[in-house]
Amino acid sequence: MLRLKPGDAIEVIYRETAASFHATIIAIAQDAITVKLVELLATKSSPVITLIVGMIKPNRIDFLVEKSIECGASRICLFVAERSQRKLAHEERENRRLRLERVVEASIKQSGPNALFPTIMIEEDLKQALRSLHLPQSPPSRRIVLEPLTEGDDRGAFPSLISCLTEAPEITLQHLPENAETYLIIGPEGGLAEGERLLATKHGYLRATLGSKTLRTETAAIVATAVVHLLLGEQSSGLKKRNL
Repeated sequence: MLRLKPGDAIEVIYRETAASFHATIIAIAQDAITVKLVELLATKSSPVITLIVGMIKPNRIDFLVEKSIECGASRICLFVAERSQRKLAHEERENRRLRLERVVEASIKQSGPNALFPTIMIEEDLKQALRSLHLPQSPPSRRIVLEPLTEGDDRGAFPSLISCLTEAPEITLQHLPENAETYLIIGPEGGLAEGERLLATKHGYLRATLGSKTLRTETAAIVATAVVHLLLGEQSSGLKKRNL
């Protein structure tokens, strides 16, 4: 692996906005690097996707975060669900969040920046998660809670995620701004408890499904992110490039 040196060209990503630049290294110190920004790279409008996921085992959370970010998630809010296997103290939640931020940075290096530099939140329950995400002044958004179809469920009981995004009057692009954020709630193994479902409905979430297959939580999160990014990202337009 070659060491970087002054004069080398690199790509710089600005964490606050996920903007990326061509840059040239000016100087390298032991704990800092000085660069000259040369060009703002072409950027494509990308959907803003927030995953709200019930806590599962740590190694599976790492995989969920890594692959969801690669598929286009902008924010991942983990919460301790009623059916999560174990509860987390505040200090443990914070330590886990800091570790997951390192997973995010590795994912960004692999896939490039999304609409926003991805952030990680860990809340004590779904109520606190929704309270933190949906402030009174929050702009209109697409809100979907994903639930598996179980034996005996009527397939028409609630729509597929694709139908929900393209046909439901409340959340299609025809009724919301193009840059409206998309929120997806996914429960832990065993799904959401009834009280959590009611809470989601109270906050304006529509029920949808990914089909009749029983998916692990991390699989559902990755698939849902990819579907939303594909459907809504296809309708984003405009490449912008500017010299500095």
